[in-house]
Amino acid sequence: MSVDSCCEVSKALGEPVAGTAIVNTFRWLLVELPGAWAPKVMDSPALQGPVREHLDRALQGLPGSRLQLIRRPSSTGKVTVMAATSSSDNQTVYRLKLKSIEQLVDIDIAALFAGGEGSESLQESIYLVCSHGIRDQCCAREGLPVFNALHHQRPGLVWQTTHLGGHRFAATLVVLPMGLQFGRVSPDDAVDLTSSIDVRRIYRLDRYRGTTSCSRMMQVAEAHLRSEGQNLGIDSVRHLSSTDTAEIFDVHGKSVRVAVRTKSDPRMRPFSCGDEKQRSPSIHEATVSSL
Repeated sequence: MSVDSCCEVSKALGEPVAGTAIVNTFRWLLVELPGAWAPKVMDSPALQGPVREHLDRALQGLPGSRLQLIRRPSSTGKVTVMAATSSSDNQTVYRLKLKSIEQLVDIDIAALFAGGEGSESLQESIYLVCSHGIRDQCCAREGLPVFNALHHQRPGLVWQTTHLGGHRFAATLVVLPMGLQFGRVSPDDAVDLTSSIDVRRIYRLDRYRGTTSCSRMMQVAEAHLRSEGQNLGIDSVRHLSSTDTAEIFDVHGKSVRVAVRTKSDPRMRPFSCGDEKQRSPSIHEATVSSL
């Protein structure tokens, strides 16, 4: 890999992955599309016309929603559609299989998220690995080996997917319905990562980008609390509330306040491969106090 790739530059500069997950997203619409993916999901050829119009209207009416295209080599010819909810009090995945992508226009997307439209409920975790190479070369180069390793561990539960944010943290993946996002994942991580998820533990804090239903500051504060006390249990750190200046958490039954200060890293870098624009990522400093 070229030393100029965005993920290699990020690693070389020691940029942490904590607090870099997708934010404020707790509804995931997953649509199987084996064909061409455009750099921007909605521009993909198979989503044009009535299908795109239907999806646009549906997602605009569902706060916190996001569309991901998915695929895998063992496609059956049918179109798998899944609606996953990853809020703290509602974590579900419903699956529906269609004969063609055009049938999406007849599906009430809001009803699908509630388990309607003849869908089935899935009880196991779904893994989405970004392999969106046309968006950024690092995603395919790093993501495909990770997909293959995870698919070997959890056949039928792992999908390649479109952009998950943060090319420079490739390989990046999301675990649904918990909404946990990881970065800089390698094929060697597959066994321990899936085993950790099975027992509701965070796999390696240096791989954990955050929970996608949270705000950026909530992700940063949570990461700091987990790192400070090696709190790897998914349920050991629970967000309670936010103020103008801090995030409040319950950590093993004790309420704590986390204040976050943010500044820019003066070391400019590309956020994507081939990006001529150099940008400064944020540096976060957290202060913890008891309540």
